[in-house]
Amino acid sequence: MPEELESYEFPERRRYTKYDWDLLLNGKIWRMHQNVDFTCKPNSLDNNARTQAGMRDGHIRANFEGSKQSGDLVIQFVPGPAPDGVTRKKREKS
Repeated sequence: MPEELESYEFPERRRYTKYDWDLLLNGKIWRMHQNVDFTCKPNSLDNNARTQAGMRDGHIRANFEGSKQSGDLVIQFVPGPAPDGVTRKKREKS
């Protein structure tokens, strides 16, 4: 039968991540090279960076050098919400 505890000291766990988001989202401009700094598609890294920026109460400026499927990605973290009118375009389902 399970044992009920009055208290328990849970160890702090850090979630594993491939990228040092604290460094990459420090406000400086970073060019990340595909197959050197990341191995996924640039749009996957862009999505991950946007999620991480949102968790830090900010957004990113990003540019694909090449295509969303192949090439480098340039990012910069900007604190605060994205400016009005700056949103992702939603794809229409076909």
